[in-house]
Parts: sequence; structure tokens; C-alpha cells
Amino acid sequence: VKMFCSKRALFEVLLAYLLVMVCPSSCWISSLKISSTRSCHEINRYCESRGPLKLRLPGRGQDPSLLLAQHTEAIHSKLTCILDKAFPVFRISLDIFRKFVLTTILIVSTCLWPVTLESLPMSQLECLKTRSFAVAAVSTEESRIVAEAWKILDKAFVDKTFNGNDWAEVRKKYVRTNYKNTAEAYAAIREMTALLGDRFTRFLTPAQYDTLSNMYTSETPQAGVGVEMALDPESNQIKIVSVVPSSPAERVGVKKGDYIVAVNDVAVGGKLGSTPDDVASLLRGDDGSSVKLKLEARGKTRDVELSREILKATSVSSKLVPSPESSSFMIGVIRVPSFNKATTSQVLAEAKALRTQGAKALLLDLRGNLGGYFPAGVDLAKELLPSDTTIVSVADGKGSGSDYRTEHNGALAEVSLAVLVDHNTASAAEVLTAALQDNKRAGIIGEKTYGKGLVQTIARLQDGSALVITVAKYRTPLGQDINKEGISPDLTVKFHPKD
Repeated sequence: VKMFCSKRALFEVLLAYLLVMVCPSSCWISSLKISSTRSCHEINRYCESRGPLKLRLPGRGQDPSLLLAQHTEAIHSKLTCILDKAFPVFRISLDIFRKFVLTTILIVSTCLWPVTLESLPMSQLECLKTRSFAVAAVSTEESRIVAEAWKILDKAFVDKTFNGNDWAEVRKKYVRTNYKNTAEAYAAIREMTALLGDRFTRFLTPAQYDTLSNMYTSETPQAGVGVEMALDPESNQIKIVSVVPSSPAERVGVKKGDYIVAVNDVAVGGKLGSTPDDVASLLRGDDGSSVKLKLEARGKTRDVELSREILKATSVSSKLVPSPESSSFMIGVIRVPSFNKATTSQVLAEAKALRTQGAKALLLDLRGNLGGYFPAGVDLAKELLPSDTTIVSVADGKGSGSDYRTEHNGALAEVSLAVLVDHNTASAAEVLTAALQDNKRAGIIGEKTYGKGLVQTIARLQDGSALVITVAKYRTPLGQDINKEGISPDLTVKFHPKD
């Protein structure tokens, strides 16, 4: 039978039967777990075919992680009634017998259709890949949220030393606590993520998750003010690294290099625990609504009020300029401020238009590009590189990983190309930059890049909140680890903030 095809499955079966012999019914009911929706429905169909055991389980759309906690006790109760009537002589030993029967049903179903998270597939390591993880039942809804967060971090976080923390002890401290409300549970999760010592691993409320998801995965317009932000490592403040042309921010005089110190009179900044994503969620809202900003520049503060407008998630723009050496040689400049699902198609469209207008070469401007949707950086690299070329190598915390490679010649693989970068070029933008530099596909011009050689994924919790988790590290095609090091340009140029 299938369930004996793996040592792990056999171990789980033997462990379950051991629990049958030694655990009281109440403990046994709360300790066993079903990790597959399909398994639950196989059990349901089995119960329905037996008449008296009929029990209606939820539809397939529901998450499997709470099914056992919700229904095992009911199944156990109905099974007890049937066995009491069928075997009155053996009533003394019925507790063990009925648990034995139900355990058999549950374990066989689970083993026949296992759904577990062994590791994060490297082909699906994305800045924004949502996942759902099952957790054992705990005492309260708030505790379940904390337990789920602990389990996700335990499974997915890239550093298996957990920054020197005993992760089992962390579980005892936070999961076994009774929380009065959701706010306390969220605070506990934030404390757990802080222990990991990774500034990119963080907790998102449901509202923050929705904002971040729409920012990078939506191809539909969003209402915002038109700024890109980063956390300045020196001042620990939220710094504006680019302003979208013709945006509300540009019209009221917001400048690249300004610091945002408050939004609608709410103080923000790294010292207060704010991230650029947190501030972005405050800046977004209904089309036409207003938002007030307190800005700081060169030690002076000023207040501005902006009206939110519909903006594209990524505003890829382009222009045609003559070469400094020859006015007849035209260069197409394509500005990519961040990556989302639409980026590659937008760049290809702009490149086609520029070449139609007479562009002989392309200049890809990645200055201020903080990254965004990781697969978009890989996808754009595929269009700029020849066939059978390594783009990036990614490895998880267990050391297993894979190479991203091109499978065919990209649409722009033969076009002369150069890339502009600065100290705010990061993450997916660095993946693209390193791929072009290491494969000698393009010259890199500008400043040393940010140095973010880590890959994050987003795991959504049962209540709609989420964790952004560093799940892997990447290396350039030549094997360089650029995390906290950055990429040195081929030609160093110091940019002025107005450039």
C-alpha cells in the first residue's frame, strides 16, 4: 500500500497508534492533525457511505488546517455511539478500540494523499508568493495565529540557527501564552520576527498585506501620490528615492532625497518600526482623497497636502536622446522604477517603440529601483540575454537550490545595451544587473548598488495577515554573494540628486 512507501509515512502511522494506547481521548483528539483537504473529503465520503456515521464537512474551498479541530470530536462521538451499541460486552476497552478504528481511517487517508511542505520550490521563490500552512489546534484564535506564524518561520526562514535563538523555547514563550485580543497576538509575532535579526522578515496586518499585494502583483491602476521610498540605513528614516513624473508628489514640490517624517500627523520612520511598505499603505487610498505629509530636507521640515490619483503599479517610461559623441546616433532610455508583473511587457513595448523611432542602442535606467516582484527581474533578464545563459542561482536555508537559466534567445538579446544604477538599486534590480554584467551583456554605469542578495516570500496567515520571510539567498552567475556588498559598476559616476 502507498502509505508504507516512505519511512516518514510509516513513522507517522506507528506514532499515531502509539498515541492511541497512551493518550486519553481529549488529548488524542487535539493532538492528531489532518494536513490535506482531500483526505478530509475521503473520510467524509467514507462516513457518508456508512449511514449512521454521516457527517458533512465544509466545501473544498476551506483551508484544511482547522478541519480536524472542528470535526474530529464529532466523528469520535458518533463512532462511540455505534461501537457502544455494536459491542456492549467490550465496553471497558471501547476507548482504545474506537480510537484505533478512527486513527486507522484518518492516517490511511492522510498517507494516501499527503500534502505537506517539505521545502520551498526554487522555481517558485517570489517576492510575492503566498502560501498557507497547517497548524495544530491551540487554545484560542489568537494563540492559533501566533502558532501558525511560528511554524511558518520555523519551516521557511533561511537562517536555520534563527539568529542564535532556541526556536523551540521561543515557541514555548509565545505560543503557550493566552492573548486577550488580536493586537496582542500581532505584537507577539512582531517580537518573534525581531528575534531573527533580519530587517526584511516582518509581519503585515491584513490591510498591509492587501496594499503590498496590489502594489506588486496588480496590473490595474492604483490611487497613490507617486513616490518610491527606501529606508535610509544611516539616518534610519524613510527616504524618497524617486518621484513619478507628472504625479501629485511632483506637482507639490516633493523631491528625490526628501525624508517622510509623518503621514496625516502619524509619525513614521525606522526608529518607530516603520518600513517603506508601511508608509506606502498610508499613502494609498481612494482616488481623489487627500493625504498630508511632513517632509524633512537639509534639517528643515515642511508640510504638503496631496490629492491621490490613479497611478500604474510601475510607470515604465522612455525617451529618445542623441549620443554625446554623435547627434545622428540615437539612444533609447528606458526608466524602470520597480518590478511588477507588467514590467517585462512594458519594457518590450517601450523598446519596440524606440527602435521604430530610430534608436540604435538602449540605456536601461535602474536608479532608485528597489526591486519588487522577484520573478519580473528574472523575466526581463530572459529577454535581454542569449539562450542557455545563467541568470541567478538561488539556495534555501538547507543549501538546496537551483539555477535560473534562459531557454531561448531573448527578444532584445542582440541590441546594444548599457545600464544605469545607483546606491538604491536593490533586490530584483540587482539580480538583473548582475546577470547582465557577469555575462558581459551590458556595461554597468553609476554607483555601487544597495547589496540585497536575499529573496523573500509572503506567507498569508489564516486571518488575512501575513509574514514577509527571507527564504533564500542568491548568487550572481559568477558565484558572487552581493548581500551587504553590492555590485560595483564598470564605470563609476556620481549622480546628483536632481539627475
